[in-house]
Amino acid sequence: MKKLKIFYPDNSIKIHKSTKVLFILISLVLITYFSKKMFPQNIENLELLYFVMVVIFTVYCLIYVININLFRYETENGTYSGYLIIDTEKIICGENTYLINDIEKISILNYSIRGKFNGNISALNPKKSNGLKNYIEIICNNKINKYYFLQTKTENIKIFKSELKTYFEKGLIGEQNYKNLTS
Repeated sequence: MKKLKIFYPDNSIKIHKSTKVLFILISLVLITYFSKKMFPQNIENLELLYFVMVVIFTVYCLIYVININLFRYETENGTYSGYLIIDTEKIICGENTYLINDIEKISILNYSIRGKFNGNISALNPKKSNGLKNYIEIICNNKINKYYFLQTKTENIKIFKSELKTYFEKGLIGEQNYKNLTS
């Protein structure tokens, strides 16, 4: 059965583990620096500790920037629950089922693919997309129902190409939206 995972985003701020380690290292470097000023009687030991902390911090920063630029995905703030299943007669989004005759309009945004470059050129932000900025909006009984879903290179909205054609032919999906989904 063809299906895509549904993602429910939350508005919390999630900090990656490597960023937390970076903050801890910055704190340790600052603590050792100010300890040198506050305890001049132990200056030799504190200078050595400070030098070691700066070296560790510098090496970690290099690894951190390389990791972000090459290997890390955008942070996922939310949970996965249920599946998006598009059938010729109905659309199932998690526990909700929308029959084709009850649907007034469908709009689908599907540009985000997990692992692709996300367009971010900032040095300290992840460059790989998490594939979760895709959504389907189903207007049913004058109510807009929006569901985010995960897309990967192999599991994407194009697996429903023939089913989407049915919805396009019934006038539930706009022409441009249909062309974007199937091309």
